[in-house]
Amino acid sequence: MYSVYLSILSILSIYLGSATALSFCLQYPTMASGLVLVLAPCIWASRAARTAHLLAAAEKAEKREKEKREKKEREEKEAREGEKEKEREEDEEEGNREGEVYSKVMRGAAGTDLPPCEGHMEEEDEEACWEEYCRGENDKIGTYLNNSNTNNYTNSNNSYSSGDSSNDSGSSTIFSSLSIPVLLLAIRRDPTHPLSSSLKLFRLLPRARLVVASSKEEAKEMFPKAVEAFLQLLQ
Repeated sequence: MYSVYLSILSILSIYLGSATALSFCLQYPTMASGLVLVLAPCIWASRAARTAHLLAAAEKAEKREKEKREKKEREEKEAREGEKEKEREEDEEEGNREGEVYSKVMRGAAGTDLPPCEGHMEEEDEEACWEEYCRGENDKIGTYLNNSNTNNYTNSNNSYSSGDSSNDSGSSTIFSSLSIPVLLLAIRRDPTHPLSSSLKLFRLLPRARLVVASSKEEAKEMFPKAVEAFLQLLQ
């Protein structure tokens, strides 16, 4: 849920931070030389389908926070002159702040999304996305972990050095105008960060590379190597 600025010109973002970092780069396309999106969250149709879950999580956090406040007030009343009153207040106050922040994050996630992109916003079957990734149809998708040649950093339509900004749909969009290289990292069967989100962005971003791990265990080994190779390409 956060972004890490590895340098002034390269951005590594995770979870909800991926959408934030991408939105920033779409608005300020010259501010970064490269972007790493780790586990892109639900977007468009999948975000709409998840809205109820996000709001329910926010309400649950608010209920817990209310219960903590009420408990704190009862204890304060019972121990108004107790020696441990101050210590109890500090502990409970910390918990209340955490619940409040979590609730705001969930409500914010439920009410935000990436800019719309006609023809790419429908929900997709996750297993079909995985099969497409595995096929690497027309060499559209693949990893470059052992390849240090920037000329081979390719997407569906163009190479790393071509300067062509056409996207997979053949139409001009805000996404096709982003000319910086983007590394997308995803994990199969992650309901919170579906592969379909990363695959949609891969199709739209003209200089993107998609790397998908089949499990969290594989991701622990694969993702650091992918990021290292990506940063080497930017040097």
